[in-house]
Order: sequence, then C-alpha cells, then structure tokens
Amino acid sequence: DTADIRCVNPSCPAQLTRTISYFTSRNCMDITGLGETLVDELVKENYLRNYADIYCLKEHRDELIEKGIIGKEKNTDKVLAAIEKSKSNSPVRLLTALGIRNVGGSTARELMKHYRSIRELEAATEDDLVQIPDIGETTARDIVNFFSNEENQKILNRLSDYGLKMEMEKE
Repeated sequence: DTADIRCVNPSCPAQLTRTISYFTSRNCMDITGLGETLVDELVKENYLRNYADIYCLKEHRDELIEKGIIGKEKNTDKVLAAIEKSKSNSPVRLLTALGIRNVGGSTARELMKHYRSIRELEAATEDDLVQIPDIGETTARDIVNFFSNEENQKILNRLSDYGLKMEMEKE
C-alpha cells in the first residue's frame, strides 16, 4: 500500500540517467538542451558517470560532433554554452540539483538562508539542522549522510574546481 521500491545502486545506468537528468532540469541547474534522452545517450557512451562529468563535456567537443551525439556543431556548441552558463547559478539551485533525499527547492532555499555556503552546510550536524524551521530529523539525517559520503565529497570538490557557485552572494 505505501511501500516505495527504488534502486539504491548509484552506478545503475537507469539511476544515473535519472540523477543527471534531475541535475540538469529546469528547477535545478536549468541546462537547456540536456534532457533525459541526451543524458541517457551520454551515459551509454560513457561520457557521464556522475553529474560533475557534465562540466568536462567541452573537452570532448570535437568527438561529440564527430559522433553526432548532441548534433552538429551548432547544437553541440549551444548545449556546451548552456552548461557553461549554469556555473553561475545560485548555490540554492546547486543544492537542489544534488538530489539529496527530502531536499527540494524550498528546503534548499531555507537551508541557504542559514548557511553562507554549501561548504558551511556540509559541516552542519543533525542537531544544527533540526534547529532550522521545516527541517526534521529525517531530512537532517539525509543531509548529513549525503555530505559524509566520500563519493559525494569527490563530486562536490570537482564541481567547486569547475567554478560552480558554492557561496551565497552577500545582500
């Protein structure tokens, strides 16, 4: 009646396609042209193994054009420009895009009102998080678990190295 069944293997191609598609979606990083069909093809061709790999696609521009995966030169350049533009999105969008269980757009906005950066949020404990309005124990645990995962740490470091905004702008 109320049981949800979900794959817990983050390396599963279907799970990977869904995770990356969510990352690129309009409510997250809003990367125009990089929809589920194209993401699925890039996963199958082994260009994407996690969402940080999106920011490496420009290194494969000529190869992508040659294989026609994204399209001809014009389409490929449009998608690569949209990827580059997404780097300037707010940390709220990035936090939403990370796909942390129970952290959607409104929760991400609330969290970023209390933390200056994603790196600062990363250091928060469950006790710190439950002090924030609308953050319960389950959500707090999911956030702490996400940031304590070594693989997620590697991805966050890569995203930071690629120049994605991790800090809120001062008002």
